[in-house]
Amino acid sequence: MERVALEWGSVGLAAVEGSETLAVIQYAPLSTLPRAVTLVPAAPSQSTLLFCLRYRVDGAEGVSRLLLHRALALLRERGIREAHAYAIPMGSAPASGNLMGVDFLQANGFHAVRESGGVTLMRVELKGLVSVLADVARAWRVARGLPAMPDPVGG
Repeated sequence: MERVALEWGSVGLAAVEGSETLAVIQYAPLSTLPRAVTLVPAAPSQSTLLFCLRYRVDGAEGVSRLLLHRALALLRERGIREAHAYAIPMGSAPASGNLMGVDFLQANGFHAVRESGGVTLMRVELKGLVSVLADVARAWRVARGLPAMPDPVGG
């Protein structure tokens, strides 16, 4: 991921409060992830895969949603038109391990592309979605008196 970060830019975000990391999300171009390319063969070359959403359990859903929205906004700013993520059914939980929850992603604009072996490939088009997500995220943070948006982190 370090090489990808040097060539492509930030490959993730972290939500940090003081010295504590609340959540982390990673993303990279599909073309730099050999296994993902075989799993998503029809995706455009500029498509990005979101993966590894990890979070602290308390307050996970709000921080996870905010982090996802910020990641999607940053990808849209880079000219990325769509993003993919692998998901599994897990109720209202945002993620587990390297996979995100199907319900969590659907609630944030993703739709199922295909399912295999209990894992669903999800996709979101970023055209027009980001401004809505950014407004929702900003309003959510203001309503809760939370600090500024998370900052990008390198590989």
